[in-house]
Amino acid sequence: MIPLFARLSAADQQRVFSPGSAARIVLATNVAETSLTVPRIRYVIDSGVARVKRYRIRGKVDQLLVEPISQAAAVTMAPDGAVEAIVGGKDYEISQFNRATDAMRQSGSSFKPFVYMAALLDGYKPTDVLVDGPVTVGDWSPKNYSGKYAGRTTLSNALAHSYNSIPVKLMVAIGRSAIIRTAHTAGIRGELETWAPMVLGTSALSLMDLTTGYIAFASGGIPAQPYAVLEIRRANGD
Repeated sequence: MIPLFARLSAADQQRVFSPGSAARIVLATNVAETSLTVPRIRYVIDSGVARVKRYRIRGKVDQLLVEPISQAAAVTMAPDGAVEAIVGGKDYEISQFNRATDAMRQSGSSFKPFVYMAALLDGYKPTDVLVDGPVTVGDWSPKNYSGKYAGRTTLSNALAHSYNSIPVKLMVAIGRSAIIRTAHTAGIRGELETWAPMVLGTSALSLMDLTTGYIAFASGGIPAQPYAVLEIRRANGD
C-alpha cells in the first residue's frame, strides 16, 4: 500500500512523523494468549495494558469528578492496527456500556490533524505560513479558545497550538470534500458532516474510529484496519 504522504519530500515527512511526536499512540506491544476449550484463540489485547489504563482512567475521573465528567474510555492500538487495550468506562460493574466502541461524541480538536493531512496532500508544507486571525464563512466566525490570535504562524505551529482559524482557512482553500475524503482514506468510517464547522470536529465519532484514523500518522501514512485476534485453532491444533 502506498503511504498517504508518499508525495511529501523526505524532509517534510520527517517533520510530520518525527520520533516522539504526538502522532505516536502506541503504549505497548505485548501479546497475551487466551485459551478456550474450543477453539484456542490468540488475542492481541494485552490484559496488563488494559488494566493499567483502567486504573488510570478511574483515578483521573475520581480526580475530576464534577458534572458532566463522570466516565472516560481508552483505546491503545499499534501502527499495524493491532488493538492492544480497550477500556469502555470507569467501572464495568457500574456500567457495561462500552464507550470506546459505541459512544458517539464530537471529535473536537482531535479532528484537526486530518485537515492538515488533506492540506499536505494538496501541496502545502508544514513550514508554510498562514495568518491566525479573524475568519468568516457565511455567518460563522470561529475564534480561538483564548480569544486571542497569534498572527503569522507555520502550519506545524498552528496544529501544535490548536488554532481554530488556520484549519478554517485551509478548508476554504482546498475544499471540504478533500478533507472528508482524506479522513476516510486514513481509516475513519463514520459519517462526517459537510458544513463548515466540521473542520473543528463537530462530527460525532467513536473513540475506536478516531484511533483507527490516527494510525495513518503513527504508521508513516499507511492506513490500517483494527484487529484483535491473531489466530484461531481447533483443540487439536489445526
